[in-house]
Parts: sequence; structure tokens; C-alpha cells
Amino acid sequence: MKKDRHFPYFLLMLLMMLCQARSTAQQTGFRERFTFDLLFGSRSFQRESLPEGRDLDFLNFLETGTGWDASQYLDLGFSLKTTEQWTFSTDLKLMSDFRPGHLGISAQYKHRKTPGRFVVGVRADFNVCKLTINQFNQFHVRNDSGFYADLNTNYRQVDLTDMSLGISPFIEMNPRRFHLKLSPGAGVNLFLPFRETIVQKETGSNLKREIRYNTHAGPALFVAADLTVRYDLVQSENLSLGLMLQAVQLFSRRALPYTRSIDSWTYENTVHKNISPEKTWFSRRDLSLGVYIGL
Repeated sequence: MKKDRHFPYFLLMLLMMLCQARSTAQQTGFRERFTFDLLFGSRSFQRESLPEGRDLDFLNFLETGTGWDASQYLDLGFSLKTTEQWTFSTDLKLMSDFRPGHLGISAQYKHRKTPGRFVVGVRADFNVCKLTINQFNQFHVRNDSGFYADLNTNYRQVDLTDMSLGISPFIEMNPRRFHLKLSPGAGVNLFLPFRETIVQKETGSNLKREIRYNTHAGPALFVAADLTVRYDLVQSENLSLGLMLQAVQLFSRRALPYTRSIDSWTYENTVHKNISPEKTWFSRRDLSLGVYIGL
């Protein structure tokens, strides 16, 4: 089993949130309010595939989870309101294999003077999301004639980590027990680099060839929209309990550039090439439903 690299991010983000929230609460003397969310949801990715050319495009081998293959998850969310204006939140999405698939932290500020039942504000988000690249070596199986395309007989799977930083203005409506929040936003995302190696052997000879891939971050701008609906089944000064629906949609144009290094026989005559596949549309959709409790 591969070592999961996402959990330390979650612990670090949770520690940062709690320290900042505690400091803010102590300075203002405000009674802290906690909210815990438990949601079940479905996530799918869509990425416009490019025609296969002379160079490998890793994103053509994304496990997108579209349609009936969408990935299910359990979402654990925690929010801490430290003043009337400031709320700090974090959430952890556990996928169907119980591995973290998404870690997030956010800081939200509500404008103090908003007329009527409307509330406006702004939210900053930092997210770490996991995608999976499967069997990218099939590119070499189809295109490298005259060679055993990959001497590694294991199933080729790469965890691709997508990090994003965004900012979102929002508007809230709170008529009695019903709460609705709409939050369009934008930001920048990037892939954490990884390395992969393909070792090949020429058919009928002892010639070996090694192909090394070193990917680059490939930063890109994104736009997103977040809709959250809550309905209070129980509502009092010290307790709120209810149902929650959340939908998130993200759009971006992405590519995964890399440097390819090829060695035949020895490492003395390495051939390097920087490759930048064409950017195409990439989207992520989350839909979840569950319960929340506020104290």
C-alpha cells in the first residue's frame, strides 16, 4: 500500500486554524460556536482528452470517475466561529477506500452591516485534492514497437496531488430555519511534481532503454461556484441541528508539463526534452447531503 501523503497536510491545516481561532476568540471575549458536518457525497472529474501524439500526455490517463463511475466519499467538516464576523473551517473527505481524497481549510469574514436577512462577506480557501493516473505506460505499449514497452509488470498508478488557493465573495440568506449561501470564486491551482521511470528492452537483443519523467507544477487559473443549503430541524440559543446540501463546481484549463530524459545503454548521452501538452478544459463536481450540529 502506498504511503498516504495527505494526512500531514490536514493536521497542519487543522492546527493553524485552531491556533488562529483561539487567539481571535481570546482577544474579543466572544463565546465560540462549533459546527460539525457529516455528509455523504459523490465526486467526478472531467477532462477533455487530447488525440494521442508522439509525446505522452499524463492527463489522458486520469481516473475521472464520470457518470456511474463517480467516486463516493464521506465528508467530515468542522467550523469554529470566533466572532460575529470571523469563522474558520476545515474539512476532510474520505473516499470509498477510506483514504483522504480532499483536505481543505478556509477563513470567512462576514460584513457587519448588511440590511435585511442578507449577509455578504468573503472567504479564502486552501485545498489539497487527490487524483489518480492509471496505466500511463500503455502509451509506450501502443507506440514503442520493437521494445518490451515496460519491464515493470506492476499495475502503474500515480497519485496526482492538486493544490489550490482561492478567494470567494458570498451572499447568505437566512429566512427563519432556512439558510442558503451562494459563493462564486476564483483562484490558482497547481499539480505537485512527481517522478516516474519506464525501463524498456529491445526485442531480440540486450539493448535497454530508460525513460525518466519529471513533471512540473503547471499552474492554472480556475473559477468555481459553491452552493450550500441548510435547514434547521432543531433551533435554539445553544443548539442547532439540521439537514445540509452542498454542491461545488470548478472549471479550469489544465496541462501537466514535464521533462523527459532518455538513456540508451549508458547515462553518458542522455537526451532531454521539455514537453508542454496543450491545455484543455478540466472540471470537478461535488454533490453531498448530510446532517450538521451546532453548539
